[in-house]
Amino acid sequence: MHKRLDAASREPYEQSHLQKVPESFKQLVIPVLDDVQPNDNGGYSTLSSNAIVQILNILVDMKVKPDATLQTMTPAIQALHERIEKLNLMDANLWRSWSKGSWHRHVNGSRDWNDQWVLHTWYMQSGSLLGKDFETLRLRPERLYVEDRERKNRFVQPGDTLAIYIPSVLPENGDPPVIQAGRKIVVGFPVPVSRDGSIQLRLLEPINVKDLELSQVEDEILRRYSMMFNDPKTMRGTTVQFLLRANNPQELRNLTGTGLAPNK
Repeated sequence: MHKRLDAASREPYEQSHLQKVPESFKQLVIPVLDDVQPNDNGGYSTLSSNAIVQILNILVDMKVKPDATLQTMTPAIQALHERIEKLNLMDANLWRSWSKGSWHRHVNGSRDWNDQWVLHTWYMQSGSLLGKDFETLRLRPERLYVEDRERKNRFVQPGDTLAIYIPSVLPENGDPPVIQAGRKIVVGFPVPVSRDGSIQLRLLEPINVKDLELSQVEDEILRRYSMMFNDPKTMRGTTVQFLLRANNPQELRNLTGTGLAPNK
């Protein structure tokens, strides 16, 4: 058991595969995966399980005490738990699918879903053996999912389009365009964020803005231009706003009539 746990902590995906459970052994392999596969008749179920899940089940059910056996197993359990934690599993549906008896794979699920379920089961089991709160472990994917969603809403991501206004630079003369994106009205020139997370502005090398807040993007733009101009005070009033967010296209309407094309 120790060798299998150690192998799982080093190569988790190599050990996360599922095996079909024979009918005569169903009662011995909880939790199992109720693997619902689509077919012409509406689907069928097969019961599957994982060796590491069963090893951890045995240790949990034995209610292992701090003796020589636990001392021998604890480093491997700790390593496994920490490795899974670093994988940052954050499927929003993961914890909702859990019951005391089994994982229920979504009908459109895939091998990746199976792996996540198995790995998170390891995470909960190993965490419980290490004395961590089971409910906190169970809800971790949902917490990570919410944190990731908030991060993406707050920080610049590839595929976003920014509205940037830099007095005396963008534009060199006159006023910037005023653009309506959905119900939102912003001021500035549309500047797309490339796949590598950078933006391109006049006279500057590409600026990496991925995972930056808008205020940080603004500070970096001003820092770059201040090294080029004698009087950076002329750029006071610079603004950086979100015009479009990645994967959320909206129709753009130019309210100043400068001829910017709509983006749908």
